Amino acid sequence: DDLVPEHSLNLSADIPGIGPLISFWRPRISPLLNKVVQGRFVWDLLPESFRDVWDDDESHNGRGCVKFMNANGREVKMDTVYRGQMMNFIVRGPIVEPELLADWRHPGGFKFSRKKSDLEGRHKTIAMIRRY
Repeated sequence: DDLVPEHSLNLSADIPGIGPLISFWRPRISPLLNKVVQGRFVWDLLPESFRDVWDDDESHNGRGCVKFMNANGREVKMDTVYRGQMMNFIVRGPIVEPELLADWRHPGGFKFSRKKSDLEGRHKTIAMIRRY
């Protein structure tokens, strides 16, 4: 039996004696993460609040963020499951560039939209549109 209850702290939490968690973790995580992603394409499927933890030194070959949208163009909120399903596909591929998503049918009914995506430059936004 685990006597410690399940819990999590928001990254904006300010811990007495430590300070904000984002400020605590950024210098510890960023150098390691920057070393691992150097020269690679990064799939950034993290929630927006987690992105502030990484001080990106731009040593990677590009970074792709994903947005899930309904057919009416509104962004889908609470998309954690959809992001997880997409990451599963990316890792199994492995998919190393956004254009390779073109033929994939997401289990949640989403499909890659080249028209709604921004694939120019190093920071790409990949739009996944729900088709029903």
